[in-house]
Amino acid sequence: MQRVPDVSTADVERFVQRAFRLEETAAVHELLDGLDYRTTAHVRLAALELAKGDVDRLRWYLVEGRHDWRDLLAEAESSVGIKVWLSRRYNDDPAFREAVDARDWAAYQV
Repeated sequence: MQRVPDVSTADVERFVQRAFRLEETAAVHELLDGLDYRTTAHVRLAALELAKGDVDRLRWYLVEGRHDWRDLLAEAESSVGIKVWLSRRYNDDPAFREAVDARDWAAYQV
């Protein structure tokens, strides 16, 4: 079963401070503040994770996320799983599937 992280606005802020240079945080906040109010902290954190500290990449992911936010979540939270989920082993081997899901979960922790 895919786990869903419990993400708060404090988690998002901590990630911004950790991933971006101090002089970039105002631009990052401006981008995040421009999002639809329904965009959850969970989706925001996924975009930040994918941006890897690059404001231009963040901008790109936020635009992509407007089309379908589930794509951001899938890419950010299932980096290994999304690449192997169609494989026969992932579908047929519960232990392998659990190992892949556990690896993704550990990699996504804030």
